[in-house]
Amino acid sequence: MGLLAFPLLVFPLARFLPFGNLPDGLAASALGEDRWNAGMGLMSRANPGKWNGFVADYTMVRATDGELKNLL
Repeated sequence: MGLLAFPLLVFPLARFLPFGNLPDGLAASALGEDRWNAGMGLMSRANPGKWNGFVADYTMVRATDGELKNLL
């Protein structure tokens, strides 16, 4: 019963506490990575198409960064 009650009750309540990012830290530690890399891994596995589009867009913006600054 505790295995079901803990995630259903504690995680939503933890969002309102000062350490509200506890579930994020638990997910990252379960994957054995820091939060940034864990997030990238979760997004890429959840929707590879959108992730590849994001990476392509980010690469294009980084490649044209100087040109964009000159336009402004």
